[in-house]
Amino acid sequence: MIALMDGLQVQWLLDPEFDMGAALAEHVEELKRTWGTART
Repeated sequence: MIALMDGLQVQWLLDPEFDMGAALAEHVEELKRTWGTART
């Protein structure tokens, strides 16, 4: 998670319009689907 946030911060620094919160939420939802913990 730390590496993910670090990468998202770099993306935001390169493009301040980048939505870090939305990107993080999307990644977390993908992890939940992969790990089988997503609500259905």
